[in-house]
Amino acid sequence: MLRSCDAKDALSLFDNLIEINFSGCTECEEVPTLGHLPCLKFLVIEGMDKVTCIGVKFYTMYSDDSYRNALFPALRKLKLKNMNCLVEWQDVMEVTAARVVFPCLEELTIKDCPQLMSAPCHFQSLNKLKIGGVCSTIFEKICSKLTTRTSLDISSVSELAFLPKQIICTSLRSLKIEKCGELSQIPEALHNLSSLETLEVKGCPKLMSFPSIQAAASLLRHLAISCGDEVLPTGLQFCTSVQDLSINDCPNLILIPDLREFRSLTQLEISGCPNLKIIPDIGEVRSLTQVDIFKCQKLTRLPQWLWDCRLNSLSIGGFCEELDVFSILSSMTSLHASLKRLCLYGWTQLDSIPDEIQHFTAIYKLSIKEFDGMETLPEWLGNISSLQWLQLYRCKNLVYLPTKQAIQHLSCANYSKTDGRRRKKMELSLSIIANNIQRRFFHIPIIQKLCGYLVGAMQEGKELKCINEQKSLGSNLVAN
Repeated sequence: MLRSCDAKDALSLFDNLIEINFSGCTECEEVPTLGHLPCLKFLVIEGMDKVTCIGVKFYTMYSDDSYRNALFPALRKLKLKNMNCLVEWQDVMEVTAARVVFPCLEELTIKDCPQLMSAPCHFQSLNKLKIGGVCSTIFEKICSKLTTRTSLDISSVSELAFLPKQIICTSLRSLKIEKCGELSQIPEALHNLSSLETLEVKGCPKLMSFPSIQAAASLLRHLAISCGDEVLPTGLQFCTSVQDLSINDCPNLILIPDLREFRSLTQLEISGCPNLKIIPDIGEVRSLTQVDIFKCQKLTRLPQWLWDCRLNSLSIGGFCEELDVFSILSSMTSLHASLKRLCLYGWTQLDSIPDEIQHFTAIYKLSIKEFDGMETLPEWLGNISSLQWLQLYRCKNLVYLPTKQAIQHLSCANYSKTDGRRRKKMELSLSIIANNIQRRFFHIPIIQKLCGYLVGAMQEGKELKCINEQKSLGSNLVAN
């Protein structure tokens, strides 16, 4: 930060800057003065751990109120993230003679600022607000005067019991709410959102009912619902333009309405519905490419339409143990040549993966989850020449992998988290995900084989990126 007596003149050197990103400046105690920059359009302030206040100096260095031009005159996008000690973000219009602040700001992101207690509310052009990891007081303050928003993304807002009515405006095209543990009510005004194209409500366990969504039926394209009600929102059956439908974590849901008119559907997920017994008919949906139906413990049969789809991605399992779901894989002939991704959910007693997997000749990613009774992976996995990615998750008794020769062709792209960011990792030798395997278990044969594969990869000139010591099988083991 400039602190010299001629700082005002020196700051003019940056007048042509369009984008500024402050990230990980952990020793900085103040945010520099930026409000006068005439060309600044994009600003990110992230991880400045010692900053407790964003005050007047953020906007202007003219303490005598002589600077009356617009502040941040060209700024379009502002992101404020991971500011763990930030308590106050001052509204400059309340403490100076400034009359125009953020006149062009269209997108505002505030994430993971848990101690923030005050913030501005004058954002006259704001269209998109993404806010999370803050308290409900800040959320309500920022939203109190918004009138032009088209997109609202809310996540992990503490103590948020209900959504203020004023945030539901008719211009909204996208509304996403996630991980708001205290949320119990959504305003009835939701039924007036005739422009809504995306509606997602996830991870809100206290939300027991949903307003009607019939008004949005004609334009709604993406719909994700999670709630505690026994039935889904009124009007769902009229949302025939939906392309992506997700119904998950609905513990009391017993019925899903007829979906036969959903002719534009490309992705369907029904999961975490333990009281659901029947999957509804969806008719002839030729556009459907991805189906995920799992963890519906009372489901006793799969829908007949699954046999007629040409999917490229399928996740199934975790049903009533009387349903022998995996034996019917061989009869799904329409999928044998088209399916590229298959995810199977097992249960405690299952001691092997189904032989029927061999019928899928195009599969490149296979995920096997919660096969607790399985100790050995079959050697025939090596016969699936298209298979590139093998993922095992919570197979807690797994001891033996196939021979190196059987799975030596496993090589693909993978995404693994490093320092909180998702980075693409190429040349994956093997991805094994399980639970609670510590370093002291390295004597187990499967661990020895994994180490052997990784050493081999390193000998071929590839650098070993990471092995999670706490969960050696609980991480992606990546050779780069």
